Amino acid sequence: GRELEGMDFVLKVYPSDANFLLFRVKEKANEVYKMMADRGIVSRFRGRELHCSECIRVTIGTPEENSKFLDMLKIVYGEATKK
Repeated sequence: GRELEGMDFVLKVYPSDANFLLFRVKEKANEVYKMMADRGIVSRFRGRELHCSECIRVTIGTPEENSKFLDMLKIVYGEATKK
């Protein structure tokens, strides 16, 4: 969660006692979710849920999986917001 909180485009990481994190980005959450899925990174777009605009949910994985997710999130968010 700390790594997500340190990203300038992540507005909020919600507290969680489960094996997933819900976080809100500044914009284009649905596009980011779709682009991540196209690259084999599984997450869930939650922007249609009440009070969850621009939110994505991700399951906490192994340290390697988490690193891959965080690295790809930075790349994909940059690409999504340049469009």
